[in-house]
Amino acid sequence: MVLCMCFTFIFLTYFVTCAEVVIDFDGGYKNVLVAVNPEISETKVVGILLELERTFKEASGILQSATRGQVFFKEVIFLIPKRYSSISLNQKWTKYNQNAKHPDIFITNSDLFDNPYTIQHAGCGKQGLRIHIPSKFLTSTKSSKAKALVREWAHYRYGIFDENGYPDDELFPTCYKIPGSDIIHVTSCTNEKAVYDFRINSQVKEDNISATCNPIPVRGRNDHIQSSLMDKMEFPKVTHFCDDEDYPHNRNTPSKHNAFCKEQSTWKIIS
Repeated sequence: MVLCMCFTFIFLTYFVTCAEVVIDFDGGYKNVLVAVNPEISETKVVGILLELERTFKEASGILQSATRGQVFFKEVIFLIPKRYSSISLNQKWTKYNQNAKHPDIFITNSDLFDNPYTIQHAGCGKQGLRIHIPSKFLTSTKSSKAKALVREWAHYRYGIFDENGYPDDELFPTCYKIPGSDIIHVTSCTNEKAVYDFRINSQVKEDNISATCNPIPVRGRNDHIQSSLMDKMEFPKVTHFCDDEDYPHNRNTPSKHNAFCKEQSTWKIIS
């Protein structure tokens, strides 16, 4: 498969009208709007924008592979606050007196969260409100930024949800037991069984499995696993969504995706 990596990055000053994401004839997403919080220091913005360019380029190939050649990022429009007067002088970027009121992605400042997240308000299969990417995430040394962007784009654009669990969450626990069994299972969706080192929090009551169970993937033992991006994107070869054939979806876990999408695979919702 040949991945199309033809990009257009447009830098605009805001605010004027809104634009809607469209898919071009070749499957390329156009009019993807990324707005920068004006509270971010102008001295940091250039580095953040350059990192966004790099991340989008890498994410485009991952998205095209994960969607089996259907879509990729083709045109990304960065909305720059007007007060950043020196941006166009420092880089060969074009400024226009245009912008959008409703960006698809918002680069936040002083965010409570360290990682990107999506505001999903419309349910399974419905587009979300927007993606938030903390500026500290972009300036960090994390190696899976492109996968994180693809994961959040899947939340936002396709209305799918996480297939992993959350610590100390009664509805969507990290670990669970099947009634009548003492075997501990990890809330997950991988095409092959992952290997974990289970660490127990002794300060929590034993009957609270989600709080006591802390599964740590064993380094080097899960490098063959290829799905799912909505669960174990940190595994090196994970570049696929769970489906009903090659990367089987696990309908039996108490994940947010199973709950909200009636146990359908992420790929079925996407396609």
